[in-house]
Amino acid sequence: MKQQEDFTLHDPPEEAEVRHYELEIEGGPEASNLKIAMRSSLKSEWNRQVANIVLDAIHKARTERTAWDALPQRSDDYYLDIIFDQMERAKTAWGAAQHRMKENGEAETPREVENRILVNKMLEESRARVYTRRYTVSQLCRSSGSKC
Repeated sequence: MKQQEDFTLHDPPEEAEVRHYELEIEGGPEASNLKIAMRSSLKSEWNRQVANIVLDAIHKARTERTAWDALPQRSDDYYLDIIFDQMERAKTAWGAAQHRMKENGEAETPREVENRILVNKMLEESRARVYTRRYTVSQLCRSSGSKC
């Protein structure tokens, strides 16, 4: 989750740039300044190209033995599934950080967005602690044979 929080400030490509790439297949994502099209489908041509750039970087790093040595030998489809899963999480984090409309029709201020994100994060962490405690207690009860 922490890695995806970095994407709350992601600056996606302009919609016109994405549309142009979709129609003309020229321009598009650049490895030196990789941007996910946050408002497009993950399976859009733009985002597929982003995933392929990441996949190429993994292959190159493994070939040069500079990184990713610990990764098991798997198919490109396997790695692309992982890349798309990470991109989906990044899109979710980015979407949660976008300004929302308040009941009075005004957009949230940056401070209100930040407060909303912090409150949601605290609620998620609290739920995670509750579930962890429940699971731990239930495992202890099972292993001891007692009724807790």
